[in-house]
Amino acid sequence: MRKIDKTKILSTQYKKWVDRLNRDKVKHPKNRTYYNDVMMNLLYCQKGVCAYTEMIICNPELLDEKNWKNGRYKSEKVDRLGSLEHFDPRLKEDKHWEWDNLFAISLDINVKKGAQEVDDILKPDSPQYDPFKLLEYNARTHFFVPHRDIEDKDLRERIKRMLKVLQVNHNTVCYHRKTFFNRIAWHGNVDMQPKIDRFFTAYQMATGGKRTK
Repeated sequence: MRKIDKTKILSTQYKKWVDRLNRDKVKHPKNRTYYNDVMMNLLYCQKGVCAYTEMIICNPELLDEKNWKNGRYKSEKVDRLGSLEHFDPRLKEDKHWEWDNLFAISLDINVKKGAQEVDDILKPDSPQYDPFKLLEYNARTHFFVPHRDIEDKDLRERIKRMLKVLQVNHNTVCYHRKTFFNRIAWHGNVDMQPKIDRFFTAYQMATGGKRTK
């Protein structure tokens, strides 16, 4: 699960609106006026993949900055997968559109996560989150596990619990990671350069690559 930088705001009309609500201490309405703007901006920041599993949920071509005009995403109907996720479900009622609490994730993953209690230890946009210090990837089982250098048992349990809550090691997700690495191996056998467009963190950890900036 990669670290996500959400500082690039393309949907500026949404951001002005939600900042005004927060400044005036107004409960966020449940209307969907800016739903598409929020989803596409999140997917832009997430490079088109689910924030937790890193499976592709949007065609990257739809995330070109030219698709925004005057602070809005130009198309109201977008052929994408995924849904809006409220990381901490306790904020959903009053802070429904809080940017720092929102991610774009697979719909199935969203349903399975539901309203479970969360721990910021694996919140992907947290300044403290560093997947290379907290996690490691088992290329045999295709599971993410707590990093071997973490000796604190409580911290290890917190990480294990959040990996389960966020469905990072869901059986189907692991299968997709396995087939992804099989494809990478095939490209290597035929001396072709593979395109890495998903499972960035697993690939970096499995190959000893550099961290994502």
